Amino acid sequence: MSLNNLLFDIPLWYICSFHILGTLSILLNTFGMYLLIYKTDKMDKYKIYLFAFQFMTTIVDLTISFAVQPVSLLPIWAAHTSTGLLWKLFKVSPHIALLFLLVTLELQIVTLVLCFVKKHESITLIEFV
Repeated sequence: MSLNNLLFDIPLWYICSFHILGTLSILLNTFGMYLLIYKTDKMDKYKIYLFAFQFMTTIVDLTISFAVQPVSLLPIWAAHTSTGLLWKLFKVSPHIALLFLLVTLELQIVTLVLCFVKKHESITLIEFV
C-alpha cells in the first residue's frame, strides 16, 4: 500500500458514534451514582471509593466523547484531536488535549486500584467462626 494515496478526512460516522456512546455512558454512569447515593443503606468507606471511581469514569467518558475525541490515522501511527470541544472552543493544542486525556485515564486507574484495595481490606476484616 502506498502512503501517497491515503485520505485523512475526518470520518463523520466516527464522531457521531462518539456523541451517541458518550451520551449513553454518561446517562448510565449518572444512574449508577444515583443508585450509590440514594439506594444503598449507608455510605461506608468502600462505597465512597466506588462513587469516586464512578465519578472518574464519567469524567473520562466526557473527556473522550466530547472534549478530546481522538481520531486515529491508521495505517500510520498517528492521531489528531481537531474535532473535540477543547480544540473547537478554546484552541487547545493537541499535545495538551492528549495530556489531559492521559491524566484523567490515570486518575480513573488509581481510583479503580483504590476500590480493589478497600474491598480487599473489608474482606480481610471478616472473622470466620
